[in-house]
Amino acid sequence: MAKKYGYQVQRTVEIPQDEKNAARTSLAKFREFINELWECYKHDQELINILESSSSTPDQIYEERYLFRKFKNESRQMYIRIMSIFVGAIDSLSVLESDTRTRQIKESMIFSMSSLIDLVENFLEALVAFNEKEQPQNIINIFQKIQKSITALESLVDSQLSSHFEKNILGRYKVSSENRSDRIFKILDMEGL
Repeated sequence: MAKKYGYQVQRTVEIPQDEKNAARTSLAKFREFINELWECYKHDQELINILESSSSTPDQIYEERYLFRKFKNESRQMYIRIMSIFVGAIDSLSVLESDTRTRQIKESMIFSMSSLIDLVENFLEALVAFNEKEQPQNIINIFQKIQKSITALESLVDSQLSSHFEKNILGRYKVSSENRSDRIFKILDMEGL
């Protein structure tokens, strides 16, 4: 009967300085992106507070819809600025495309951002679509979904991207593990051991 042995090989690789610089730049851009998202969220929260505390009837709110259009235009401009920051942050990851984990995180961020964009578009359209009595509650519900989406993006940046960069790129060495036991088993079986 053949005894099977396995081991794990760890190798260290010096990370090039340009990759370290790209990681630092990317982290700074993504943190700026998250900060801007929360600033825009705070801006939008002012309207939500008005809607939640308002003793106004839907008809009274409808009469003041010009304020919502103005607010919509301000929010749209803020989200356009945020999108340009996001695109710059995503582009800054291009130097690190060879790293599979960075690519996975990037794809997750793009997917999460596209979901946020859909919610923001719904939110902005709901601001000027006061044709239903339930519209203020619809706006509040969409806004709560936006908050969850921003939190998810922040989590991707903090717990995924930042920790990956700190551990595997900005650290002194990048350690990668390769399980070699399957190859060893084949060699031992071929030699009859």
